[in-house]
Amino acid sequence: MKTIYLCSLVLVLLSLVFFTFFGDSLYELGKPKVDTARATGVVGQKEVFIPIDALFSEKGEDYVYLLQSERGYCRTIYTLSRVGIEVESINNERAMLSLQSRVRTGDRVVINADGIVSDGIRVIVG
Repeated sequence: MKTIYLCSLVLVLLSLVFFTFFGDSLYELGKPKVDTARATGVVGQKEVFIPIDALFSEKGEDYVYLLQSERGYCRTIYTLSRVGIEVESINNERAMLSLQSRVRTGDRVVINADGIVSDGIRVIVG
């Protein structure tokens, strides 16, 4: 009985050591890495601008991926939220969104991803 108890204790300690040193690597495994930019504008004004790299389009619908953050046990967890938008005007660098868009000044939008992204997926910010 002492042997089983001792083996169990050793396995628990080894697991703790393993996840302490390699837990972040395991968490990041398989999650896409994204680059973000902030939506710009003047606080209190209604115009919001985003980089054109943040624009996605599917079946005639324009959208962006907003980065939502929440505090996890030992790190910040980032989740993507797909938000439909209406583009008022566009130039070589940025797009001005309509007043009905849910994107606000200061929101972080995805401009590049190294994998497939979708609504609700957890990502690594790089």
